[in-house]
Amino acid sequence: MLGLDSREQSLISSRFRHEPLKIDPFVKIDHQLKVFMNFDKLEIYAQEAINAKHKNQGELEEKLEDDLTRMLTENELTFPIEETGLINNNTASFIYKNGKTYPHLMEFMARILHVEIPIEIDNCKFGPGEIVVSAKNSVEAREKLEDCSHKLQGLIQAKRGRNL
Repeated sequence: MLGLDSREQSLISSRFRHEPLKIDPFVKIDHQLKVFMNFDKLEIYAQEAINAKHKNQGELEEKLEDDLTRMLTENELTFPIEETGLINNNTASFIYKNGKTYPHLMEFMARILHVEIPIEIDNCKFGPGEIVVSAKNSVEAREKLEDCSHKLQGLIQAKRGRNL
C-alpha cells in the first residue's frame, strides 16, 4: 500500500473503518498519520529509570532501561521542537515545544551512551532545554538535525542490541 509499513497501513485502515485507533502511549500521531514519540511520557519513564538506579533497584532499573531503549528505537526519533529556531553566527538554536525540557531523558541517553550532556552528534548538540545545530540557515539546520537524530537513534539501537 503506497510504500507504507505495516503499522502505518493498520493506522490508515483503522481510520477508514471508523474504529478507534490503538496507539502505544509513548507515541503521538500528527494530522498526516506520522507517528511521533511522546517525549513527555519518555521523560517520566526516564525519571523512573534514574530513580531506580539511585535506589539500587537493579532489576527494576534494568527493565525500565530495556523498555526505554526499545521505545526510543521503535519509531522515528523526531524531537518536538518549535517550528522556528534562532539562527545566529552559523548556529541554529531550537527550543522544545511549549518551553518543555527533558533533563531525565537526556541524562538517560547520555549515561547509556557514555557521553556528557549536551549529547554531541556531528553538527548537533542535544541538551535538556534546546538543540543547537551548526548551520547557515533554517533549511540546512533542519536537515542536519534530522540526520543527527537518526545517528543518535542508531547509537541507542546499537546499545540496545548489545543488551539483548
